[in-house]
Amino acid sequence: MTAVGAAGETADSRQIGPVLAMAIVAGNMIGSGVFLLPAVLAAVGSSSLIAWAIAAVISVLLALVFALLGTIRPGSESLTDYPGTAFHPALGWLAWAAYWVSCFAGVVAVVIVAVGYGAAIFGIELSAAGRLAAILAAIWILSACALAGPRFVGRMSSATLVIGLAPIVMAVVLGLARFDADVFAASWNVTGEPLGQVLPPTLLGIFWAFLGLESANAISGSLREPKRNIAVAAAGGVALAALVYAAATAALFGLMPAAVLAASSAPFADVATQVVGSVAGLLIACAAFVRTMGCAASWVLVSAETAQSGARRGFLPRVLTGPGEGGRLVREVVFNGALMSAVAFLTLTPALVEQFNAISAISVYLFLLVYVLCSLALIRFAGGLADGRLRLAARGLGAVGAAASAWIAWAAFAG
Repeated sequence: MTAVGAAGETADSRQIGPVLAMAIVAGNMIGSGVFLLPAVLAAVGSSSLIAWAIAAVISVLLALVFALLGTIRPGSESLTDYPGTAFHPALGWLAWAAYWVSCFAGVVAVVIVAVGYGAAIFGIELSAAGRLAAILAAIWILSACALAGPRFVGRMSSATLVIGLAPIVMAVVLGLARFDADVFAASWNVTGEPLGQVLPPTLLGIFWAFLGLESANAISGSLREPKRNIAVAAAGGVALAALVYAAATAALFGLMPAAVLAASSAPFADVATQVVGSVAGLLIACAAFVRTMGCAASWVLVSAETAQSGARRGFLPRVLTGPGEGGRLVREVVFNGALMSAVAFLTLTPALVEQFNAISAISVYLFLLVYVLCSLALIRFAGGLADGRLRLAARGLGAVGAAASAWIAWAAFAG
C-alpha cells in the first residue's frame, strides 16, 4: 500500500520518473567540459566527432555498470567503497586516493576554462603569469564559497546551470542556420595522419566531458521504481549529454575553421562574435564563465568532502581535517586550496589549451582507474546474484567496462 501524506500527496508523487532523472544526470555532466573541448579537438579536426560517438557508447556502458552496482549494492556505499568491499581495503584506498586527486586537480582544469572566458569578457590576452594569477585568485574565491557551506554552493551551482546552457544552445542554433559544409569538410582531418592513429588519443580529452556519468546512483533514492529506472536514467542521461556535446561541437566546426578554433581560449564566445557580433560574444562569454565557476564551486566542495571521508577512514591525518563552526569544512577546504594552487603552479604552460590538456588528462586517467576498479567489483558482486542470466549480464558488463576504461587510458598514453 502506498503511503499518503497529510495533504493527500502520495510518496510516489514526491519521487521523480525516468525522464526527469535523465535530465538531472545530463545536467550534472554538462559543465565546463564542452566549453573548451572544440578548441582542444581542433588539433585533429571535425573527424573528432567519430571519437565523440565512441566515447559516448563507452560512457553509456560505464553508466550502466554503476546503475547495476547501485541495484546490487543499495545503501550507503560510495563510488570508492566498491573495490574495497569486493576485493581488499587497499583497493578501497587506491580508489579513494584516485578520486580525491582527480577532484582537486579537476577543479584547476575547470578554473582554466573559466579564466579563458573571463579574459574574453574583458577582451584581453593573458600572459602565462597573468593566467596563473587569475587561476589562483579564482581558486581561493571558490574556496571562500565552499567555506560558506554546502547550501550556498548548491544554490550557486543550480543557479548557473540554466545560464550555462545558453552558449551551447546558441551554438546549435547558429550551426543549423549558418552551417557551412565546406568549412566542416576542410577541417575533417587537419593532421593528414590516418584516423585510426589520431582519433584514439582524443578520447581522453573527450572523456573529460563525460565525468559524472555515475551520478544516477546519487539520485536513486528519489526515483520511482529505482531497480528499473536507475538504468534508464543513467544510460539516457549520458546519451542526452552526448547528443548535446556532439551537436555543439559539430556546429562550431561548421562555422569556424579548425585552425582558428585551435587558437581560441573561448571558442563559443569567438564563434558568436564572428557570426552575430561582439555583444553576443560578450554575453556568451559571461554565460560560460558563470557556469564554469558554478561547476568548479561544486567540485571544490566534493573534493573537501572526499578529503574528510578519507580522514575518517584513516587515509589522511586527522589534523588536516575537522569540522568548523556549524559543521563547515574549514581545514579540508584550505588544505585542498593549497593543493589546487600547487597543481596550477606545477602545470603552468605558455598556452591555455596545453595547460587544460595537462590537468584534465591527470583527472581523466585517475577517474578511469576508479572506473576499472568498480567494473571489476561488479564482476565480483555478480557472483551473489540468484538470476543466472542477470549474473552473466552483470559479469559481461563489468568486463566490458573495465576493458573499455583501460583501453582509453592505453590509447591516450600510446598516442
